[in-house]
Order: sequence, then structure tokens, then C-alpha cells
Amino acid sequence: MKRYQVWLDGKSLNDIDPAVRVIDIREHAPASRLEALPRAMGDGMHVTRHSRDALGVTVSFVIREYQPALRKTIMQKIRAWSQGHVLQISDRPGQRLTVKADQLPSLGSALKWTDTCSVTFTARDMPYWEEAFPSEAAASSLTVPGDAPFCPLDLRWTCRHSGAVTLVIETPLSRIVFIELQVSPGQELVISHPQGIFTAALNSQDILPCRTPASSDDLLVPCGCESTVSVYVDDQAAQGVILSARGRWL
Repeated sequence: MKRYQVWLDGKSLNDIDPAVRVIDIREHAPASRLEALPRAMGDGMHVTRHSRDALGVTVSFVIREYQPALRKTIMQKIRAWSQGHVLQISDRPGQRLTVKADQLPSLGSALKWTDTCSVTFTARDMPYWEEAFPSEAAASSLTVPGDAPFCPLDLRWTCRHSGAVTLVIETPLSRIVFIELQVSPGQELVISHPQGIFTAALNSQDILPCRTPASSDDLLVPCGCESTVSVYVDDQAAQGVILSARGRWL
């Protein structure tokens, strides 16, 4: 087994050609942003926002092929591979990072065929390592792994009611209320996070306008522990609810 392995969309870089060898995988420190205001009295600052903006990974490799034309053919295959989006590395089993290559790799010299090449991938939409396969539960509690403070919660509810209802969803970190939802038995309400953005739809129709102003901006659960999730329809516990979340790591 090779010491270092890198996959994009399930395809290994080492498997592109026998001449390719991954020699290093380097994770960069997260790019973060801190906003603060001076205190009205005394020393120090009041932090108003601390956010993570990006997370990068650099993969270094060699192409052990002496013939310049063959080296370039192999590099063309690597450049095509580099345009994938779901990154996995051998020293983070069961985790993934949604990325984009900052710049496609290239051969710097036809003469120096032993030179090391590299490509840097950056996660911006979701700058956290996530579970490769989400944790799911068809109950009122969900255990999510990870060491990040929290992660988004997805939810799927198959409706058994009819008429206008109020739907309340509560987690240890958030509370969202939808009012005047016009539902029918068999309809499906889905809360999801494509590209990290909170969305809510009933039978594919956007229901965010039904969210109350006092509701949380997102549906979140803490990582590394079990969370109780309460879902109520007109003050009664909802049936047919599926919970799902991808644990996060820093």
C-alpha cells in the first residue's frame, strides 16, 4: 500500500499512471477573519465576528517518467483529475473536503524530469473537513462526530397532515418556526444545505417566506456529542422525520 493517497471524486491520483507518486500532503492553516471594536471604557477589544473563510491542502507528487512527451501526457491526465471537487486523503479516513484547484499543476522543465510538482486545493463554500457519509437517525436524537463547534442539520419530513400548520424545529443551538404551511398527506418537506446555504422546501417549493422573523438563521447541532432534536406540528410531535448531518473537523 502506498504511504500517501489522495482521491478526488473517488479517483486516486496514484492510479492515474504507474509513474505517478504522491510524496507529501500538506494542510494549510485555515484562513480566518476577525472583526473587533474597541471597548467603550478601558483596554481591550470586543470581538464582533470570527469566521473561517477558507481551508487549503497542497498535494506534492512526482512523475517518474524520463520521456518528455510521456511526462506531458501524464500531466494532462493529472490536470483533468485536478478539476474534481470532493477531496479525500489517506490520513483523514472517513472525511472529505469540498474543494476547487487554485491553479492546475504544470511541468516546470522538460529537462528536470525528477522535479516535484504540486497542486493546491482550497475549500471556500464549506471550509471544514466533513464526514464522507452523513450521520442519520429516524428519531428525536442524533449523534454527530467531529471537533468543530457545530454543523448544519438536514431534515426530511413526510407530511401526514392537511391544511395550514405550524412547524417548529428545535436543536440545542437553534430554533426555527414555519407558520401557515399549506400541507397535504404525502408531501415532503426538506431542509438541506447545498454549498453550505440553508434551504427549506415543501414538495420542491421554497417555504423560507413562512419562517418567522424570530427564527434562527440556520439549523445547527453541536459536533462530538448526542443532540436532542424536537419537531412539532401544531404542538404535537411530528412523525416521519429523518435527521441527517455531516460531522465536522477543524
